[in-house]
Amino acid sequence: MELERLFSEVKVGQMTLKNRIVMPALHLEYAKGGSITDQHIDFYSERAKGGAGLIITGGAYPEERGGAFPGMIGISKDEFVPGLKRLAGTIQEYDCRAGIQLLHGGRYVPSCVIGETPVSASAVPS
Repeated sequence: MELERLFSEVKVGQMTLKNRIVMPALHLEYAKGGSITDQHIDFYSERAKGGAGLIITGGAYPEERGGAFPGMIGISKDEFVPGLKRLAGTIQEYDCRAGIQLLHGGRYVPSCVIGETPVSASAVPS
């Protein structure tokens, strides 16, 4: 079986990927209070070492009331930046590009998880 195209470089907009192997977002439940942990670093480092051209990390909430699931990655505060930079740098060490899935839980966030009424684009309950 020919896999030349799979392993060939490809340009996506302004970004060049070393190959067409993309790891999609997974929710790993590794974050602690929204922060990247060593578990993230180890997990994604192994995938980047394995040769992926692009890794998209699991859902990250852009606003505090959007953290729907335990262990979600946070991108809503400056305090998360050092961990995110460390993660991106680890992935990039292996000539792999890093992306992140934006995920605001909206109406699916239980108020007991965030301690207040969730926000959503719709008043319709989950």
